[in-house]
Amino acid sequence: MDEVNIEQIMNEIRNEIQNNGFEDNCPAFDDIAVHKFNVGIWDLDEFEDSVLQVNENQYIDPEWKIPSKGIKKIIKLVIRKIVNTYTRPIVDDQNLYNRNLQSSINMIYSYIVENEKYKKRQQRMMEHMEEENLVLKRQLSELQNRKEHGAE
Repeated sequence: MDEVNIEQIMNEIRNEIQNNGFEDNCPAFDDIAVHKFNVGIWDLDEFEDSVLQVNENQYIDPEWKIPSKGIKKIIKLVIRKIVNTYTRPIVDDQNLYNRNLQSSINMIYSYIVENEKYKKRQQRMMEHMEEENLVLKRQLSELQNRKEHGAE
């Protein structure tokens, strides 16, 4: 078995890039589209809207309303009855998947909301501790000044 010289291969790749004039023009993360949606900066409000949409649209009604009247409606009902033996299990499976996904998304949302609350509480505690630290430093400085002036 031949030994592979990785450094030589890397040098060849670098030379090829240099000779062919390739440019480093990787797209920014914000420019990447995922299924027609641009993936941008995290926004809790947008995520909340998405969660609401998932909660509203998770159920597929297998017995959708047929808008026609008369003979057209009867024909469509017969066709539905025939096709229903094939489509009903698919719709039921899709609804089960949607419920599971909805549950997962709601758990993620709850976790994010709780985490945001925790971060805000931690921030308030940190600010309070910093203020307290400043007060203590001032008091310590005053005590040191008194000690120095009292000792003289």
